[in-house]
Amino acid sequence: MSPDAGTTVEHRNRDLQILEYISVSQHPQWETIMIGGTQDNGTQRYTGSPAWDLVAGGDGGFTAIDPDTPSRMYHEYVRSIFYRSDAYGASGTWALKNAGITGSSQFYSPFELDPSNPDTCYFGGDELWRSANNGDSWAAVTSTVAGTITAIAVHPSDSDTVYVGTNGGRVYRVQRTGATWALGDVTTTEITGTGLPVGVCLSDLAVDPAGNIWLTVASVLFSEVSGEFTNDHVYQLTSGSGTWVSMSTGLAQANPVNSIVIDPSDSSRLFCGCDVGVFRTDSGGASWVPWDDGLPNVAVFDLKIHGPRRLLRAATHGRSIWERPIDTASCPMVDLYMRDNILDSGRVQPTPEDWHPFDPTIWEGHWKSQDIKVDAPEPDFQTASPIDNYVDFASLDHRTARRDRTNRFYVQVHNRGVAVAHNVQVRGFFAAASAGLPALPADFWTGGRPFSGTPSGPDWTPVGPAINLGDLEPGEPGLAEWDWLIPNSAPHHSCLLAVATCTEDPISGTGTLDPDLLVVSSKQVTLKNLAVENAVAGTAMPPEQPMTIDLHTAFRDDRTADLRILWGNLPRESRLVLAFSLGSDGEPVLDPSPDWERGGIELSDEHGKLFPSATTDARGCPLRFDRKRVLLVAPGNRDHTTIRGIRLNPRQPVRVGINLVTPKGAEGTYRFDLVRVSGKRILGGMGYQINLRAKK
Repeated sequence: MSPDAGTTVEHRNRDLQILEYISVSQHPQWETIMIGGTQDNGTQRYTGSPAWDLVAGGDGGFTAIDPDTPSRMYHEYVRSIFYRSDAYGASGTWALKNAGITGSSQFYSPFELDPSNPDTCYFGGDELWRSANNGDSWAAVTSTVAGTITAIAVHPSDSDTVYVGTNGGRVYRVQRTGATWALGDVTTTEITGTGLPVGVCLSDLAVDPAGNIWLTVASVLFSEVSGEFTNDHVYQLTSGSGTWVSMSTGLAQANPVNSIVIDPSDSSRLFCGCDVGVFRTDSGGASWVPWDDGLPNVAVFDLKIHGPRRLLRAATHGRSIWERPIDTASCPMVDLYMRDNILDSGRVQPTPEDWHPFDPTIWEGHWKSQDIKVDAPEPDFQTASPIDNYVDFASLDHRTARRDRTNRFYVQVHNRGVAVAHNVQVRGFFAAASAGLPALPADFWTGGRPFSGTPSGPDWTPVGPAINLGDLEPGEPGLAEWDWLIPNSAPHHSCLLAVATCTEDPISGTGTLDPDLLVVSSKQVTLKNLAVENAVAGTAMPPEQPMTIDLHTAFRDDRTADLRILWGNLPRESRLVLAFSLGSDGEPVLDPSPDWERGGIELSDEHGKLFPSATTDARGCPLRFDRKRVLLVAPGNRDHTTIRGIRLNPRQPVRVGINLVTPKGAEGTYRFDLVRVSGKRILGGMGYQINLRAKK
């Protein structure tokens, strides 16, 4: 749209969920990670937000994610032009991987990984091509295929057997019958046999563990080819049989079938994606029923099942990606949630916590909300005016809130239901950065609080009044924004808590005053405990800049704390410098341990100058740092270091000052975490992102 006769043009594409997916692929563990080819709109990557990331331009066809090594992703451009990324599909990391492939192929040609050995890849052109090294080199393993290949299926328990279907309606079994996969050691057998319509295009193949083969009939690219609307569309060849049998009861001949998938937990349960709708059978194909409540009237080109989370995903050609839980009889009409980290979809509690799916050195704790961000002036905001939509929110970087300045505090809220959520309310709070948060005030859940009233107490301060987002449509997150002035008396770093509710899906946190427990047990509470700092490589941060974290008593008899450093991707030559506040009796809270030297911990009386002499807690009481007993901690070859036996005081937190010295040559973005642990249990944590620049 142009408001000035064409001088400038503004996009009007927000909320238009109209990408034309050819395929979709999923992370083997986390349902929040997917990639998909979207025809002329390239290859898109999903990380939990409806604002997908464009990771490769041009056309996007078939895709794959290696289930054993999910950092390895594949995407097709067109025909035999396809790429591999060894960096989780990030933009700019794709390398061409079609060396050796010749001949003709479909415009979007099928590409499959061997489920038993995903280092082995198959590509369908006018012959079947095989790579045993993740696409680095290819060799043809057939020489007699008629037509071009449109579908590939590897036997799930026999890597020596592969099935292919063609645009001319032929089916072949390709078997290694010799010592290698050289042409002389491979037997190709046509198994088109009887029972199949003649000359039709085959759209998909699937093989169950017993060796039964499923086949679907449709032309993805040409909608009016011979037999497209006059034949059945689902067939089965049972193991050992030579006759294909139509398994199409309940499916219309006028509704071509583009994709079929077998439930890995029950091979008698299958799903098929059609030009109109999704159908399900629980009787091994004896009969099919519509299973597409809420799905738009759009062609489904690909189906995938996410096994760990039991989700069916449908890639549609014109209305993006849709999903439905397989084992749930009904879904909530309204499902309000916020995400605690990149692993969290709001579906299950407690919040999943594990290593980052794109960087296995980074811990994704429950304190890394994907739906809270702060934009602070450094010296300018990232946008001229506050943003108001989830697309802009996805591209906004989180910054550390600045004291004595107005910051923009954003909270994003999702509705995964099928109905509109009404009266959606959001409120945000902040407290001193802590590994294990201070308790919420006793009146947090009383008298309409925390939405229509303000809870008492000094530890948690409202960012502002509750914001009513009104109605929230399904699949279109709402965004709340506060202009947030942080007093100069506030700690240098704050943790941020957000709560949300609505009429149909009200929050139920009553009685829970432990914020960390509340976050992991409620999909409508989320926490951002992440400090972002700029630093110069090779030098310590100035005393007025050091990061801080508080340790609180977590329960009545809580007397000591163990603090674990998760080193993340910090350079191995880095050193953390830690200073602890003195106890209320003026004594140190930590005694030296004979294990320190072995763990890379050194006691120093020379680094106290890197910290201020004192700070204040939330009540204004002074916290004096013990600058004569400072710890120097080095990662060495360890992924974590634990400092044990820090004495706690129920009346006052222990504050830990944190300074960082990195090697001179280090540049870029680095992350690490401080986590309070009790045995194997994580009580809370704080994340740090350090943006390093070279010393001038």
